[in-house]
Amino acid sequence: PRRVIIYDDHLSKTTGELSFQRRVLNVKLRRDRICVALVDCVSVYNFSDYKLLDTIHTCDNELGLMDINTDPASVDVAEDESPTAKVKDGKKVIVKGG
Repeated sequence: PRRVIIYDDHLSKTTGELSFQRRVLNVKLRRDRICVALVDCVSVYNFSDYKLLDTIHTCDNELGLMDINTDPASVDVAEDESPTAKVKDGKKVIVKGG
């Protein structure tokens, strides 16, 4: 699949869609964020308007391994086997090696 479709159970309808050039390997949701893992990056979107907030480039991640912190005070995203870490808008985005 190359699309992420957001469906609202309460409204009983699709409320948004994200399309990608490559296969989507994993999706993690939080009240304010949508994180989508592709083979070589993790894209972070704002849940309310589906605006792209950041793209974190990673090494090849064929399994789409990723997790997101559930604490709304932080925007921590962990993806296996990448040695990079950076700060975005004063909040730490962590991508750490396995």
